[in-house]
Amino acid sequence: MLETRDVDYRLSIFRAVAEQMSITQASRVLHLSQPAVTKHIKLLEQEVGQPLFHRSSQGIVLTAAGTLFLQHARQVARIEEEIFQRIRSGSGVIRGRLTLGATTTISQYLLPAWLVQSRRLWPELHLQVMNGNTEEIVAAAAERKLDLGLIEGRCRRVGLSTECFLDDEIICVASARNPLTQGKPVSLATLKQQTWIFREKGSGTRDVVEVALKRYGLDPRQLKIDLELSSSEAIKAVVAMGHGLSFLSRFVVEREMAQGILRPVPVRGLAIARQLYFIYPRGPRPLGAAGAFLDLVLRGTGKLSRSNHVPITSSYDI
Repeated sequence: MLETRDVDYRLSIFRAVAEQMSITQASRVLHLSQPAVTKHIKLLEQEVGQPLFHRSSQGIVLTAAGTLFLQHARQVARIEEEIFQRIRSGSGVIRGRLTLGATTTISQYLLPAWLVQSRRLWPELHLQVMNGNTEEIVAAAAERKLDLGLIEGRCRRVGLSTECFLDDEIICVASARNPLTQGKPVSLATLKQQTWIFREKGSGTRDVVEVALKRYGLDPRQLKIDLELSSSEAIKAVVAMGHGLSFLSRFVVEREMAQGILRPVPVRGLAIARQLYFIYPRGPRPLGAAGAFLDLVLRGTGKLSRSNHVPITSSYDI
């Protein structure tokens, strides 16, 4: 028997598949692999006791049971949204000011969608966003300049708590014309012979990559780092021109890989997984606007759970 939290999670996955009418598109929206989405749909169908989709070579369509189930899933989502807003604000209206800080990858590739959604839900809420690398966002949160920070990798700064909101993967990429993207997985030794474009020191992406390489027995100092750039967009542009390789978040290169501009370079035995975290001052979990925004993101990423609460600069306005 599935637990309630599993059903809630799979309801959100089912709704994404039903609304996109595509496993592939739903997996992109949910930031999950296609096999993972398929598995959750099959488990939900087992619990319901009948198919929710007709599958064919032309794609998928809802069954009669699936159509009914979609109405239920949408109703559950609406009820949850209303409940959370009322709990967080008392009056059901979120207003005032919310100051967020986000690292470069998150602010460019993930945060905009959540900002737009929050504006639609809470038009009386004024949002201010600071952008910086992980070190800068952690420092701002520690100085209580932020209500919430969104960073890449766990923060162990005293006085701050963390809460995971999304799983990420760092991959090695090169221009689609690079021979290393065409053949079998390359060895770690091959990486020493390549030219590299890295994020700047203090970047969460760089920190995660360097720790992972050391864990697999490769000292990052042995790599020929030709450029250090603070912009993932700049790194992608340089690599796409055929100059060097880079390690970047899969979220960052998703579009370029779909367009065939960049391709992954498989490295034998190397897998770099990381988590993205909210950070906030240690103490009670945020309430009001900060708590509402936090839960908005967690519901969207399927991580609305209280079990992952672990104690431990340019700006623009919306």
